[in-house]
Amino acid sequence: MHDTKEAGGGTASTDHNSYEFLNRQSRRARNQTVRLEGRAQRKKAIFKRLDVQHWSCRTQHAPTIIKLNPYDEQLAFAYKDRVIVVNMSTDATYSLVPQRQSGNGSGSGSMGGSNQHLQPNAHHQSQSMHTQHAPAHRLISQSISFLEQHQPQSLQHQLRPSYESLSGGGGVFSPALSVTSLEFINAHDVALVMAGYSDSTVRLWRPEDANGDNCLLSAWHGLLDFNTSSLSKVSCIESPAPLAAHGSGGSAAPGGLVLAWHQRSQTIVAAGEAKYIRLWDAEREMRICDIVSGSDTAVLKLSCAPNGLFAAGFYDGSVRLFDSRLPPSEARLNTIREHVNPILTLCMRDDCESLVTACTGAVVRLYDLRKPGGSLQHWSAGSEVSAMAIHSSADILACASNQIVIYGLDGAVLGQGRSSEGFMATRKGVASCLSFHKYKLNLAAGYNDNTAAVLVPERK
Repeated sequence: MHDTKEAGGGTASTDHNSYEFLNRQSRRARNQTVRLEGRAQRKKAIFKRLDVQHWSCRTQHAPTIIKLNPYDEQLAFAYKDRVIVVNMSTDATYSLVPQRQSGNGSGSGSMGGSNQHLQPNAHHQSQSMHTQHAPAHRLISQSISFLEQHQPQSLQHQLRPSYESLSGGGGVFSPALSVTSLEFINAHDVALVMAGYSDSTVRLWRPEDANGDNCLLSAWHGLLDFNTSSLSKVSCIESPAPLAAHGSGGSAAPGGLVLAWHQRSQTIVAAGEAKYIRLWDAEREMRICDIVSGSDTAVLKLSCAPNGLFAAGFYDGSVRLFDSRLPPSEARLNTIREHVNPILTLCMRDDCESLVTACTGAVVRLYDLRKPGGSLQHWSAGSEVSAMAIHSSADILACASNQIVIYGLDGAVLGQGRSSEGFMATRKGVASCLSFHKYKLNLAAGYNDNTAAVLVPERK
């Protein structure tokens, strides 16, 4: 994994004219610029309107998860079993598709970088687009279609699917693999893509290596121990249907792997249907510990604060706070039981003092973690909410129903995101997933009519 420290003055042995050093210096300057721009935008967040469509594209299927790179002009979205990474400046498109094969590998005690059963797949191709299009709208469906139809036969990494282990491989119908979590990690240096899948596997991808190919860096079973007795999974008391009806905004329904990334400690938090939450040390490529979740229902959402606290939202509507710095037996700090519907999204704020949660019933609650008791305030975002996103440092959140509405944390309506491309343009469908930029106010949205777009604040 890459070091979390950015390039600085270097040491006596550093070649200040080397290609690598100059690249790192360039990335450091880029990062500082992005942070400064983001700080200026956040100061005026409640006065900004997200009504400028910066970029949009057509996709092969409706995106279920969408993410913005914190520093680069990159967008990643997922549907079915594949992740599509698009460079919004150059139109380069990368399709990250796993090759799943049943085998005898397990790899539950350490990550797959050094596991003999996990072999990197570096044969995926990238494709730049040269189609004629308007500046504000980019049709990437042809590029994605080309990638899907021309995937070469590559060396398969052997990961035992979860359904095979649970059933003993007795010819049970194989469920369709799907992406349930998506994150950019080490984005300050050379960004990697971390994807979690419905079979409990985690894969780390480099969208483009030195040869211009996509590279699978590592893969392992992130949650379930397939060779031990810890296969006991939680039961979902209710059917997943109500959650799907409300729309999960790209989150995993019970049965998927939920991931969160803590950049400062290089820690991966993994949860799902198991009765524990597992922490992985990405730098040492080892499992740190298992923390008992304390719930009989599945984890739907995870969110980490910079200081090591993290929150988990559950299918029964409860929210639990954990401290990764404490021993596993003492890590669970608090349980909040104010929501009555499954958790749709939650966000541990960057100030490490506040938590914002929302459920599928469109009820939003704001908590001050320094004060005991219930929420400071709560309000309803309406009905038939399909997706929601909360900014980690600006006092805004986005809620999608028939249109995208921007709210303040006090429930005040600040504006509406424009869901069409201009005068007489075809109106997009309902947003199925939303995600804010980590520093700026940019909002990425995936729509159920096979469209993805990025909204930015107006310039004044």
